[in-house]
Amino acid sequence: VSAWTFDAATADDSVGGNDLTVIWNPQYETSTIARVDADAPTVETGCVAGGASQLYSAAAAFGAAHQGEVRFQVSVDGADWWWYDEAAGWAIDPDGSAERANLIRDVAAQLASFPPAADTLCARAFLVSNGIRTVELEQLSIVAPPASLALVNEPAATRPLANGFRVTQETDWPATAFVEYRLAATSPADLPGPWLATAPVESGPVSRIDVTGLPPDTAVDYRTQYRPWGTSGGYSTSAVGRVRTPRATGSVGETQFVVWGDSRPELGERAQPEVFNWLIDMLQAEQPSMRISLGDSVNMTGAVPFQREKADDLYDGWRDAYDRGNGDGYLIFGLGNHEGENLSAPFADYAMRARLRTTEAPDTVANPPRYFSWRWGDVLFVMLDGSKRNLGLAEEAWLEQQLAQPATWKFVFHHYPVWNSDRGFNIADAVRLHSLFRDHGVQVV
Repeated sequence: VSAWTFDAATADDSVGGNDLTVIWNPQYETSTIARVDADAPTVETGCVAGGASQLYSAAAAFGAAHQGEVRFQVSVDGADWWWYDEAAGWAIDPDGSAERANLIRDVAAQLASFPPAADTLCARAFLVSNGIRTVELEQLSIVAPPASLALVNEPAATRPLANGFRVTQETDWPATAFVEYRLAATSPADLPGPWLATAPVESGPVSRIDVTGLPPDTAVDYRTQYRPWGTSGGYSTSAVGRVRTPRATGSVGETQFVVWGDSRPELGERAQPEVFNWLIDMLQAEQPSMRISLGDSVNMTGAVPFQREKADDLYDGWRDAYDRGNGDGYLIFGLGNHEGENLSAPFADYAMRARLRTTEAPDTVANPPRYFSWRWGDVLFVMLDGSKRNLGLAEEAWLEQQLAQPATWKFVFHHYPVWNSDRGFNIADAVRLHSLFRDHGVQVV
């Protein structure tokens, strides 16, 4: 249910008499509506009845010529303008800066927690360009929660934990969600255990929920229950998935996993769709415990013009394909150089946020670590940041700490090969890393 909508196509002025700017290009200093200041272009709506207490999200539509960026603030009086600071929460912008404004997806995820209580609500849009790219904003809506949710990305196990696993899913609206889980039946004669449940988690469209307290090396059925955030109605239920908890640290046994890289199924004439489809079919047939991508799973740097929506579309397609082949197991994602997180701002931010919608989340979104490790019995797995060809001081110190753990097998994953005549590490870094791997008994890189 839309509380109000700003529609440029019909010049709708029902929100206080202020029409929405349709298009702006600073290179040619043109706009279809003259209410744009070429030095600091903003568009303000009128303040309308409804108030923030009943509103839960926001949505925007962009035109075909849109290549720049639009950032938003909200207000209850048209005087104090608020933005969402990931470190501090909602805060008032003192001087009208686009740097203290949010992308529409972030406004949507946080509007339910907007603090001021009032009977009116206004919005302000900042049109951001690099001086060349056109900005085209067609519609802005402030909306109340829907009656039900749809899954954008099915729930998947995205990280083995010491005594459980993590489930990630995405809905088309911020959600309240929890995971139901039970010990799986391991033969036709067995009965599964009773369903247990995690505590509900309130989040944006992406929900990440840890299931813990489970015995090691155990098959577990799981499903999610979810409903629109801020509502009190019934929950929807996902399909049932199955995953195996990691073996106890130090225990010995067989583990099957598949590793690949540079799939990029959308890469145009360089794509190899027959190889990609073979990979998906193989994953579906073999059902390995872990599916591990070494990066370049999408070609974000080929997204021209590079837009937030294009980044989202690429990752949605990637998840759709791998959900088809994922079956029972973990989907673990490493970075390469074509995911786009090594690009300049704001493109790196677009790419990072698109990845975090569909794959594992780091502990700190504002400064995301792109490397991590996990244990599986007597095996240590280490995933390094493959968006660049060298490790920083912090990552290298962390790597040495991880490799010092006792383990029978040690695997280190990185998008770039350590030794390569063209695109590997530089010689000094390669020699140092090779010595580090040798000294700590790493068998496979």
